[in-house]
Amino acid sequence: MQSTVLTVGRLVPRKGQKYLIEAVKRLVAEGMDLKLVIIGIGPEEENLKIQAENLNFRLELIITDKQLEQEYKSADIFVLPSITDKQGEKEGLGLVLLEAIHFKLPVIAFENGGTTEIVIDDYSGVLLPEKDVDGLTAAIRKILTDQEYRDRLIETAYKDAHERFSVETIINQQLEIYDEILDKAEAG
Repeated sequence: MQSTVLTVGRLVPRKGQKYLIEAVKRLVAEGMDLKLVIIGIGPEEENLKIQAENLNFRLELIITDKQLEQEYKSADIFVLPSITDKQGEKEGLGLVLLEAIHFKLPVIAFENGGTTEIVIDDYSGVLLPEKDVDGLTAAIRKILTDQEYRDRLIETAYKDAHERFSVETIINQQLEIYDEILDKAEAG
């Protein structure tokens, strides 16, 4: 049965899609039946299409929110292979990781910027060193072939994300900050 690997992000070098394509190529060469879906727009579009030649690959440039939701629902795994670019820019919080977790997808990310705020390695996903194609290949293979591991990652990530990133949690954290500021202002 074919599995779908999904990533969402601008098509720029910092998003690291080329490392994901390389990992998927290796797994296909091993005999895994994979489809890779990349959603985003940007200057790397042609380079990624060339690199992904001969793969079961689809690049969606612009889609609606409803179509994006459908992509999450039909995928089997989500990967955010962002890297630090030549200017030192890193990934922000990585909201696409939270979206993927919301749709109960297991996630893999490179340790980069805000990804470490969301993904706790071997608990709420797999966190790998930047550009680690060997590790990425192994992580995709393990998640797609070890159902117990996959289910555990999905369950713990979903619970963790809802505890740490729910609207109620964020509001309570903001209120605590405001209380601290007011306490300091009253004391000063």
